[in-house]
Amino acid sequence: MIKEKHGDEINYYFSQLKDQINIISPFLGENTCKKLSELIQSKNLKCQLITRFCREDFIRGANSLDGLEHLLNSGTEIFALKHLHSKLYLFDYEAAIITSANFTYGGLISNFELGIKVDDEDEIIEECKLYFNDLWDRINSFNQENPRANGKITLSLINEEREVINKLINSRDKRATNLPNNTIQGADLTVVSTSDYIENILKKESVIDDNIIGGWIKFESTSNDRRDNNEGYFDHHRDFIKDKLFFPRRPRGIINSHKIYIAVVSYDRYDYEVPMIVGRSLSFGFEEDNVINRKIKGWEDWMEHYPFYIHLHKGEFFNGQIKEGISLNEIYKDIGNKTFPSTYNTDLLAFEKLRQRHHRIDKIRITLDVENYLDNKLEILFKKYGKIEI
Repeated sequence: MIKEKHGDEINYYFSQLKDQINIISPFLGENTCKKLSELIQSKNLKCQLITRFCREDFIRGANSLDGLEHLLNSGTEIFALKHLHSKLYLFDYEAAIITSANFTYGGLISNFELGIKVDDEDEIIEECKLYFNDLWDRINSFNQENPRANGKITLSLINEEREVINKLINSRDKRATNLPNNTIQGADLTVVSTSDYIENILKKESVIDDNIIGGWIKFESTSNDRRDNNEGYFDHHRDFIKDKLFFPRRPRGIINSHKIYIAVVSYDRYDYEVPMIVGRSLSFGFEEDNVINRKIKGWEDWMEHYPFYIHLHKGEFFNGQIKEGISLNEIYKDIGNKTFPSTYNTDLLAFEKLRQRHHRIDKIRITLDVENYLDNKLEILFKKYGKIEI
């Protein structure tokens, strides 16, 4: 729980960013936006932001047009949403902060705020990711249907607003300062009536039947660096890393004897971009001293971003090309909602919603249904291509 120094917590996660930052914040500060824009440019990050675009907020200094301009100039995509109140910070889809703090000096430094940081709860991070992506998609759909609502913030919109505000400020006198200007631009979405969002997450987790929970799928490589699907999984593995899996953060959720299926981020036999399952193994679990550094003999430069590891045993991998493995899309098609513990008893989800759950994460929990499915598929591959054991 974060009771103070929100800025320190957010700056820590900023320093760990490798790929993407997603923010929901009604109010923005110029200096906080400027620093974020510099970080985005220095690390070549992707940034998506949902905020408010209310004229009175800009007049009173609660929100910053200059801050928005800094972010736009750094390549940030910004959507405006009416009636926005939630605040969420998502870091590489691997950690999250759910908080009362806006992305302003007051919110991060001087105000009394309360927040929760999440970096070891995969299900909650997954739900936060889905919440953001669903809201983003709804705003995007609204923008396409209502282009004049200015739900997408642009430099021309900022300049037009700045000109209007300058005129309003110059024409106001002291007697008029308490009369707000209620002009608000942005997407106007229908609020879905639900009980408390976090309560729903916790409630959903509490009713998950332990008898359906299986092991894990671990993703190797990234969407920006996909493996050649004509290679075998071990083609570039030195002996030092053959019995290890590496993570960007401590994988405390993986314990001794958990079964892990290895999915290589690559292409299927039709060259469609999709992770491909190539084998399975048991884990010895994560120990706090499972951290690699440059002094270790097997060091490679990429380990700087993946310094935490677990040892594997009883590993079995089919001895063929990656493209002949088991496509994650096959699992979603054949197993559907029973793929993940968190979706097991839910209403039928669209195929794309299932795919979003593994987007930009390094591991994900699966059900026993998926374990049985993968074990049967892997046995077929072992008979056809042979087996490599570790």
